Amino acid sequence: MRANPVSLPPRVRRPASVLPSRCGGFTLIELLTVIAIIGILAAILIPVVGRVRQAASSAQCAAQMREIGRAIYLYTEDNRERLPTSPVHNSLHSRQGPWFNREERRLQFFLGRYLNSPRATTWSTNSAEMDFDPNFAWPAFLSAAPVGAPSVVLNTSVRLRNGSTGSPWVGPSSGAPYLGRRFADIEDRSTQMVFIEVDQKNSTSTNGPLNPVHGSVRNALFFDWHVGKVPVN
Repeated sequence: MRANPVSLPPRVRRPASVLPSRCGGFTLIELLTVIAIIGILAAILIPVVGRVRQAASSAQCAAQMREIGRAIYLYTEDNRERLPTSPVHNSLHSRQGPWFNREERRLQFFLGRYLNSPRATTWSTNSAEMDFDPNFAWPAFLSAAPVGAPSVVLNTSVRLRNGSTGSPWVGPSSGAPYLGRRFADIEDRSTQMVFIEVDQKNSTSTNGPLNPVHGSVRNALFFDWHVGKVPVN
């Protein structure tokens, strides 16, 4: 027998008035809301990222300063507890940095073998011809300083155990060849600086960084060989 065909209900058409009026896009208000949220997040995150970068740069600077301090300590151990000074001039340049030559008033003359600094090849004082020592150059300094700029300024007046003050880089010898000051002569070594970062705000140097490269602080090496942060006044 032939089966009776199944009758289907008629297809119901949805009235046009209830059809969707848009195809999944964003309204202007929704787009503006998203843009506002992105702007707020950017305003929060950009300063945080900047502070993180600045902290990392400051930490790199401090690490390099500690290595320089270690080199000065090793030099004193090998030279009867005496700090470096020029045997001819009985002094050092007050401003020191990564660009150097063969002159004996530069720290590389004394510390190069402890820091594995490049060997000085020139007597030239032309910055473009001088040798470059990366031990005295940290990222924040390099991004702000022109070629030939100093990165640190030496402390030239410290308290001594005899109650007087004097430069740690000037020895007591009466004539050449001069010998450096004894390290043991320095009083309160944990509070007295070896050197501090230099810029045009704390030195008469005209070719250093215009402002402190770490913002509100400068890194400084002390005579107990720790590195501290000195607030910018």
